[in-house]
Amino acid sequence: MTAGILEDVSLTYGCGFLNKIEKLTTLPTNKHNLSLSEQCALRELSMNKNLIIKPSDKGGNIVLMDRKMYVSMCMDHLNDPLCYRKLTNDPTLSYIEDLKKLLNQKLEHEIISRDEFRYILPNPNPTIATFYCLPKVHKDQQQPPGRPIVSGNGSLTENASKYIEKLLHPFVL
Repeated sequence: MTAGILEDVSLTYGCGFLNKIEKLTTLPTNKHNLSLSEQCALRELSMNKNLIIKPSDKGGNIVLMDRKMYVSMCMDHLNDPLCYRKLTNDPTLSYIEDLKKLLNQKLEHEIISRDEFRYILPNPNPTIATFYCLPKVHKDQQQPPGRPIVSGNGSLTENASKYIEKLLHPFVL
């Protein structure tokens, strides 16, 4: 008799547990991690053209900066003649041709395969890489220096960069 009761309790508990699990998997997911008022505040802040909202360089924080301060931080990097120089014209088309010649040479000498050639070949209409800075608020919260980032998504060297990353991956610890 005791075994029968235990089986009933186990069965009831097991079914109840399965029902709860089923409900968890079918519950609608909340699409927002912010309340309505927080979403509204964020929208207002992002529409303010005098503010820049960026993630910080370290710590996973969000930084709100005066636009003039942010532009000044970026220009500090761009005006450094040891790192950057102003171009008089857009060299993209010339660079595309140079890269194609180099890839053709490597293909002819069987240094790369036909598939690698096609993979590395740049998009015929690449975008210009995007420069921006992430504020280093861990260094100075009032006048943070910036970590320069050049995002090459869609740029001339994107495919070559991915290829090199794939080649070097086994050697990276």
